[in-house]
Amino acid sequence: MPSEHFVPFFDALDSALPRVTFVQIGANDGVWNDPIEPYLRGEKWRGVLVEPVPYVFARLKAR
Repeated sequence: MPSEHFVPFFDALDSALPRVTFVQIGANDGVWNDPIEPYLRGEKWRGVLVEPVPYVFARLKAR
């Protein structure tokens, strides 16, 4: 399922909750094709980003 299909769900979470806590498995670099990236710019969303591929994790860590 394309990630843009999740955006209405993430918008609803963002609107309904004072804080959002998450775990994202397969976070890639935290930017490319990441539907939650826009929400992470603020203070409201906090979580753990997991990326098992070492060279991709290095890009995530650098960000």
